[in-house]
Amino acid sequence: MILRGLDIDDLIILALLIDEFQVTEIGHKLNLTQPAITQRLSKMRRLLGFAVTIRIGRGVKLTSHGLPVAMAAREALIFLLRSLPDSLSDWRRNVLVHYLLSKRSDRCTNESYDS
Repeated sequence: MILRGLDIDDLIILALLIDEFQVTEIGHKLNLTQPAITQRLSKMRRLLGFAVTIRIGRGVKLTSHGLPVAMAAREALIFLLRSLPDSLSDWRRNVLVHYLLSKRSDRCTNESYDS
């Protein structure tokens, strides 16, 4: 397993998949296309050595191996975001950041990633 190639967007993708956001929704929140998200999921499969998602109909779902990785990604993001200095408080108002910090299971109503 090689984690060095994962970036923040990859961690965010994993964290959002926990709450069953679809690839298209995640792409919209990150300003990425659906194919770009799919490519990132393929990259994660190569780096981790196992599939983190499985195709279910027209969507994807975390695999039994992918779920613990996604949960760890969410916790890492939460730790990182809570550690930001107050000088970045404007960035903390970001809708996706607020969603991750709240650890809510309900869906975020604002569709933008950057506020």
